[in-house]
Amino acid sequence: MKDIIIIGVGRFGLILAKELFEKGHEILAIDKDKKRVQKAVDYSTYAVQADFINEENWGKFEIDKFDVGIVGIGKNLYDNLAATFILNKFNVFYIIAKAKDKLQGELLKEVGVDEIVYPERDIGVKVAGELDDNFAMKLNN
Repeated sequence: MKDIIIIGVGRFGLILAKELFEKGHEILAIDKDKKRVQKAVDYSTYAVQADFINEENWGKFEIDKFDVGIVGIGKNLYDNLAATFILNKFNVFYIIAKAKDKLQGELLKEVGVDEIVYPERDIGVKVAGELDDNFAMKLNN
């Protein structure tokens, strides 16, 4: 069981929180948006409405205690990079971040991300592969 902090619980972050929480991991879900935090309550150990980027909040989260940090912030490049930088600064062991394009992914690597996720691209590749496999199986039957 790992202690995981998820910053940004929109669609991507919420799905991760749910799946990881159901597998028994301790989850701290953080988002600025109250509605998103309310959705995360059932899928996290703690769900907090806060601005993770605000330095005054860092001490409240005990960031250095987490094994994994996941940055699910997609739209705001500054917040995405800053959250990643903060996790790295506090020596979070493994950091995963969402990127919308190759350049953002490269920037995230520069600030210390261990794994970059491109949700739209990744699901497109997965569905295309499954479609190709399923079509081939139907042809062989």
